[in-house]
Amino acid sequence: NKEIKLIAYKGSGPVHSRNYPITHLDILSVENNYATYFKTTSDLTTSGLSLQPTPGANSNERQSLQTPHFYTNNTEYQLIIRHPIRVNSSSPLLHYRDIAIVEPVNDFVLAEATSNGLDWMPLAPAYDATHSSTWLSTYAAGQPGNKSMFVDHIIDLSETFNHGDEILIRLRMKTSPSTTAWGWAIDFVNIQMAPTGIEKPVSAEPSVTLYPNPASKFIIAEYELTKASRVIVKIIDSSGKLVSLQNLGLKNPGKHSQQVDIPNRAIGSYFFLLQTAQETRTVKFVAIN
Repeated sequence: NKEIKLIAYKGSGPVHSRNYPITHLDILSVENNYATYFKTTSDLTTSGLSLQPTPGANSNERQSLQTPHFYTNNTEYQLIIRHPIRVNSSSPLLHYRDIAIVEPVNDFVLAEATSNGLDWMPLAPAYDATHSSTWLSTYAAGQPGNKSMFVDHIIDLSETFNHGDEILIRLRMKTSPSTTAWGWAIDFVNIQMAPTGIEKPVSAEPSVTLYPNPASKFIIAEYELTKASRVIVKIIDSSGKLVSLQNLGLKNPGKHSQQVDIPNRAIGSYFFLLQTAQETRTVKFVAIN
């Protein structure tokens, strides 16, 4: 935290403005990819957030970054990643997981980025407890969140920025002067890379083939399993909202082909997620009429 003021001179006499408080952001090295599971926050700037045990997790599970519960009215909570990211053309994805049990309409959570340090651009629409039916019912009941409520958000950076742009990314929650609720928890953040550690990874170069692409009424996914596993497929829109989920059941090792219907959605970019017991594979596709 710094203070700045202006000093003007009338003749030889100084005239001082009042002091203005500012926050100085110490920028770190530019990276092509980035991931954090909050084992350390030394490369982050946070406001109002702290590491806390995830509700419903056992004592040996890692912590998540959370607001106070319940959160404070008329407050802004935020997480800024101090490493600028160079947007690439092969996997320009921001992937994070959170719980946002916040007042509908008046409070919101938003992912943003800036290329000049001044103008923050929304990467996807803001959201609140209405983003998930579970969040909304929990909000209505005044209940706390738990780890089963984490929702994935996958955002295509190339829809806002160009290949080669160097951007800072932040996640922000803004609250109104009125109603409070349980609040916000962030499980991890991954940018242009596969998650590591104990998480089920999203492959940077997935071994899933989709065709036709672009697609209209359905898409065919070809994939290979090295072990028997239950398989779930999801379709997520560019704002990170789940639009389709299909449980394919237990599949044996080997090659598989699956036709998946595309819901009647707007033309645009979507993400196809294939989840197994070992990993999650993600492929981008385009929906057309």
